[in-house]
Amino acid sequence: MMKKVFLLLVALTILLFGKNESFELRIYNQVLHALFPHKEVVKVWSDSFQKRKMLARLHNTRLTSDPKNADFLLVTKSENLNVNGVLFVTSYHLLKHYKKSAIGGFYWKKGRPNLLFLRENLQKRGLHLPKSFQKYIEDRP
Repeated sequence: MMKKVFLLLVALTILLFGKNESFELRIYNQVLHALFPHKEVVKVWSDSFQKRKMLARLHNTRLTSDPKNADFLLVTKSENLNVNGVLFVTSYHLLKHYKKSAIGGFYWKKGRPNLLFLRENLQKRGLHLPKSFQKYIEDRP
C-alpha cells in the first residue's frame, strides 16, 4: 500500500512539473514573439542548464554560450551580470536587483505564475509590447 502511494505521488509530481514546464515554455514563446516580432531567430542565453534546455525546444531561438552575443538573456541566479542584451529574470528578488536594466520577469510565487514588465526599461530599449501584454506592464517592481 505504501509503495502505491509513493508511486502515485511521484507520478503526480512528474505530471505537474511537466505541465508547469509546458506552460512556462508557452509564456517564453509569447514573450519572445512580442519583444522581437520581426526577428526570425532570437539568440538566447541563460545561466540555467534547465532553462537553456527548455528554450532550445522553441523553433525561433538559437542558444548562445556568450551573453554578450544574446538578444535575450534569461537570468535565474547571476547577480553580477553586465551585458547589453534584453535582460529577463526568473524571480522577484532578481527583478529588484536588476530594476535598472531588466525589462521584466516571469516567476512562480505561491504556486502562481507572475509575468511582469517594467515600463521604464522597456522605453529605454525602445521596446513596445502588443495590447495583450499591456496589463503586465508596471512602473516599478
